Amino acid sequence: YYALTAYDRGSPEFFPAENNIAISVVEDGSVVTGANVVEVTPNAPAAGYFQGGLNDVASQIAGSGTGQVIAEVVDPTQLKQNAVYTMQMAGTPTTASTFTVSRLYNGLEETVISDGRVASPEASVFDGVRFRVINDITQLLADSTRWVDVPDSTVMPLFVGEANIATWRLSGRTLPFDYTIEVVDPIDGDSSLGGFKLGSRGPTSAALKTNLDIRNATLGTKAEFVYLDRTAGTAAFNEVGDIIIVIETVGETKVATLGIRFAPPTNPDQLARFRFPELGDRFVVRTRKPFSERDAFRVETYASGINDEDARAQLDRVRVVPNPYVAGASWERDLPPTITSGRGERRIDFIHLPAGAKVQIFNVRGELVRTLYHDGGMDDGTVRWDLRTRENLEVAYGIYLYHVEVEGLGSTTGKLAIIK
Repeated sequence: YYALTAYDRGSPEFFPAENNIAISVVEDGSVVTGANVVEVTPNAPAAGYFQGGLNDVASQIAGSGTGQVIAEVVDPTQLKQNAVYTMQMAGTPTTASTFTVSRLYNGLEETVISDGRVASPEASVFDGVRFRVINDITQLLADSTRWVDVPDSTVMPLFVGEANIATWRLSGRTLPFDYTIEVVDPIDGDSSLGGFKLGSRGPTSAALKTNLDIRNATLGTKAEFVYLDRTAGTAAFNEVGDIIIVIETVGETKVATLGIRFAPPTNPDQLARFRFPELGDRFVVRTRKPFSERDAFRVETYASGINDEDARAQLDRVRVVPNPYVAGASWERDLPPTITSGRGERRIDFIHLPAGAKVQIFNVRGELVRTLYHDGGMDDGTVRWDLRTRENLEVAYGIYLYHVEVEGLGSTTGKLAIIK
């Protein structure tokens, strides 16, 4: 018996009442459990059983979130063969709050989860599977933010951080976007954003034609930016003191995000090794990103089943437990509370049976005592015998023979003993 409660130790004495873990035996001997209690009987699966699973890990098919989505099998018996599931997240361009799961199975596509929560995806179980989300937080990746396609020791280093200028009371924030900054011919360069108020005490930006092509690589769009030119009128990003402030629209408001400026070494000998960026030089800004409305994942399942060749080879694993049966077995239940005389439950199990097996039990004279059939699921290879004959009479103590037959697979035989 397993109980689920809100405390380390559940008890009917604790409130709320949902923590009730009561188990009782009623007059007919059946067991009644509370809403939080389940009864589980562990058994070996049918012969030849193989457990279904995932054809591969969940793969990201869209979006740029840098976290992880892990698909987990929680009930192999519910898995479908060659079913493809797509998890599509929903929310905003920067944050995902919900998700849907669609299933493509036998040519039919339908939604199986319509409003899953990214914060608690484990609660959304479908066809024996659930997703687990390990989300990232927005963070600048300093090691990956650099000049590309040129030696690191060639182009003047850049400092990238939130656009915070205290004297202007300007506060920037990092958003989950990657950017590319390429030095181009001024004819082809972007114009910076004019009319943007730089903090409550700062100036208003002017629109300047620059030698830069700045793009939001995550959204695949041009990026707006403010350009602060140390030498007025040049608008060429080639001087210490030139500053780029990336601007993004959040809701309906334009906000400052990252500030980018040259960071020359203080040692004159080291400074001589660097040059300012030239035509064609490209700088990339990388970030860690939580999942957003753009992210989607896909996973494919294969169903549990029976391998006939393995089932045939495993026929010799069929067993009777306990064998011998001596007076009783530990799992047998007591008499019902209202009955004061009699033997109570008697039971032995045939285990490791193939699915669909027929079990015939004979006495030593060759007379058929009982016929049993395996009609359970393939995840349970057990058939119970209550030690009664076809006429519902208790069997006598002694030696019995059994014959297990499975159509198309073969048969096996064995003995069992019932001892007083």
